[in-house]
Amino acid sequence: MSLLIAFWVFLLVTAASAYSWGAVPEKLVATLYLLASLATVVARPALSIRYGAVEVPVFVVDFLLLIGLAFVTSRSNRWWLICVTALQGMTVLAHIGKMLNPNLLRLGYQMMATWAALPEVALLAIGVLLQAMKTRSRAENTSPGFSKPAASAKHKGTPHSS
Repeated sequence: MSLLIAFWVFLLVTAASAYSWGAVPEKLVATLYLLASLATVVARPALSIRYGAVEVPVFVVDFLLLIGLAFVTSRSNRWWLICVTALQGMTVLAHIGKMLNPNLLRLGYQMMATWAALPEVALLAIGVLLQAMKTRSRAENTSPGFSKPAASAKHKGTPHSS
């Protein structure tokens, strides 16, 4: 249970960071994660029967998240999004694996279907950090105290003076 609480705290802190310092891709992914996580809580079966068979509602949520991530990835230039989308693809494959092999042990299905959640949020956190550093670097380079070097006379087509 403590891992679940840690996940929610990490997700909420990362999402808040994305909304504060991220650009559009980070904000979209944070929104997708929050919606998918809430939908998973609603869609999950009772604990006593969880992971005994394919959890179709959870599979649908995971598949829709994969589509959303693939859409954002296709329109962005963020490397971390490729990793996140691949991890989510592996989660979807876990559900397909359970469909193809109903005898797959509960623990195996559970591990395959849930292990990528924390690394995905960690990659979002890295993406937010990289975006914040990039934005800060741009701000420092365009601050009033920063002046660009003047173009030399040689490049202006006038004789060079010393």
